[in-house]
Amino acid sequence: MNSRERILGRVRRALADVPDDARPYEEAVARDYLREHGQRS
Repeated sequence: MNSRERILGRVRRALADVPDDARPYEEAVARDYLREHGQRS
């Protein structure tokens, strides 16, 4: 088993219990902050 396979195995195990959510990322993550900052002084 090489390093790549070992890391991918860890990622697969970590993601195994994550529910399959059909919502796009933009909807799944709350974006209630300002997208741009005001002018700097």
